Amino acid sequence: MPDDVKGCLQDVHWSHGSFGYFATYSLGSFYAAQLFAASQAQIPDLSGAVENGDTGTLLKWLRNHIHQYGRMYTSEELCLKASGEVLNIGYFMKYLIDKYRKIYRILSLIYPLMKKQIIIILLLLGAGISPSCKNI
Repeated sequence: MPDDVKGCLQDVHWSHGSFGYFATYSLGSFYAAQLFAASQAQIPDLSGAVENGDTGTLLKWLRNHIHQYGRMYTSEELCLKASGEVLNIGYFMKYLIDKYRKIYRILSLIYPLMKKQIIIILLLLGAGISPSCKNI
């Protein structure tokens, strides 16, 4: 990168030292992937409905399994209650691998060879961190 403006400091959080926000964004993404998988398991063709603009079914599921509880439970307890298991990063990894496999097609060819490196890059991308940053 020629300078920080075009590199990893383009994000407002980095410029004022709020590095802790990335962890909370990542946790939110981890929970979202798992909860979406749980809702898909309970609602036939949920993905198709969402793709067609019908978010009402998902919203109803969220209200019944998440929203109604407010802060009654910890995140971990609510995840267990809604999905049947504690937080499992496997759901997020599946989401990332499926997403980037569709975008870059070649991922399916190189994944077996570079699994560890690809997982690190996908986690960085999912956290909103540019893997091109030299200081990460």
